[in-house]
Amino acid sequence: MKSGPQALETPLDLPWIPETNSIWIGDVGQNAREEVNRASLSQAGLNYGWRCYEGNAPFNTSGCPDESELTFPVFDYSWNGGGSVIGGYVYRGSEWADLYDQYIFADIDGMISTLDIESLSYINQGQFPGTWVGFGEDIYRDYYIVNLGGSISKIKGTVPEMNISENQSNNIIIYPNPANDIVSIKLQTQVMEHLKISDIKGSIIYTETLQSNQKQLNTSSFAKGMYFITITTKQGAKFVKKLMIK
Repeated sequence: MKSGPQALETPLDLPWIPETNSIWIGDVGQNAREEVNRASLSQAGLNYGWRCYEGNAPFNTSGCPDESELTFPVFDYSWNGGGSVIGGYVYRGSEWADLYDQYIFADIDGMISTLDIESLSYINQGQFPGTWVGFGEDIYRDYYIVNLGGSISKIKGTVPEMNISENQSNNIIIYPNPANDIVSIKLQTQVMEHLKISDIKGSIIYTETLQSNQKQLNTSSFAKGMYFITITTKQGAKFVKKLMIK
C-alpha cells in the first residue's frame, strides 16, 4: 500500500452504496486498546462492552452484564502510546485487486491498516507521514485519507486490477471458489502459458509454466485467506482473479 499526495478540484460529497448488509466501525478505546466492530445494518442498540471491556480485554467488569449480551470487536490492537483508530471503508474499487474486500482503516498516529472482511486477516501496512482524521471516496470507489493539516492522499494497493471485459471474464472458470483442498482453473478459449499465485502481501507462493487450458491445484497447504491467481496466456492476455481459501 502506498499513500501519495493527490490534489482534488472538488470536495468528496458522494453517496455510499453498500454491497453487503453490514457496517464496519472504528471504535476508540480508553488508554490501551483500539477496536474494529462489525454489525448488520438491521441491528440496533448493540452493547459493545464499554466500560466492562476495552477491546477484547477486561477493563472494569464490576456490575457488568453476561458476556452473551455484549458484542465484542472483530479485531482490536494495542494503543502503544499512539492515538485513536480512524474508521474507513471496505474497498470496492476496480483499480487495486489486493485491496478488494479489505476494510481500510487508520490511526491518528500515522498507521494505515487493512482487515480482510471474510478471513479477518490483518495487515499493518506501515506508518506514514500524516495525522489521519478521516477518509473519502470518489466516483470510481477509490479511497482517500485526510491529514489533520488539510492534505489529502490517495490509497493505493500493490496489485493492479486487470481490465477484463465481461466476455473474457466469463471464459475463466475457477472452481470451487472459495476452496478447501482442490481448485480447478480452466480457460474456455485460450491456453495458459504461465500461472502464478500470490498472497495479499504480494509474496509468490506458487508458479508454473504450462501449455494447457486447464490446471488442477492442491491447495490443502495454503493458509486460510485471500490469494491472487495471475494467468498469462499464450495469446498474450493477462488476467488477475481472486481466490479464497476457507
